[in-house]
Amino acid sequence: RINEYEVHTEQHEQRQMTPSIGDSMAKGLNLGPKVHVVARGGARIEDILREVVRWQTDKAVQSVALIVGTNDITSDCTAQQMVWAYSHLLKTVKMRFPSAEIICFNILPRADLSMSLRNKLVRANMLLQDCVIHEFRGCTWVLCWRYFLENCGCCPRRDVLGSDGLHLNRLGKGIIGDALWYHFRHHKASRVR
Repeated sequence: RINEYEVHTEQHEQRQMTPSIGDSMAKGLNLGPKVHVVARGGARIEDILREVVRWQTDKAVQSVALIVGTNDITSDCTAQQMVWAYSHLLKTVKMRFPSAEIICFNILPRADLSMSLRNKLVRANMLLQDCVIHEFRGCTWVLCWRYFLENCGCCPRRDVLGSDGLHLNRLGKGIIGDALWYHFRHHKASRVR
């Protein structure tokens, strides 16, 4: 009888998942067996939106982690236009997975940005944080920005980026993984209370 219960529990758990959806910054993240990473190199927020709409699964989606926006920084859109696109993405994710918790990571820095693009990145992150916190109740904003910057506060740390200066290396991916793990642990503990 205990074995039957354990098998049932295992099968139930396997039918639940957490997709981590994003641009190439999400690629190669090892976030555990229940986290399905969907990473599209070169994708902008609008591309990820189309991915969310097309995505099919027969598993219950408990949480969705979004790691997007890095490629939008170098595009012609303004920080405000990025926030509009991100807001549209969040509305779509909430409609698509109504019972899922949505975890939004700040846009990660990259080494190839000029000072004006770094300013755009900072502005976009400030606006996104405000948007997620005030307009999307139930969504979580994960601010891990400071772990990716040098002490000066504006230059990206080279030791968390790959040799291309754009993608995360093992240490950078570990920071994202730790932030997500901490969030799930903290969230689970707060639900138990």
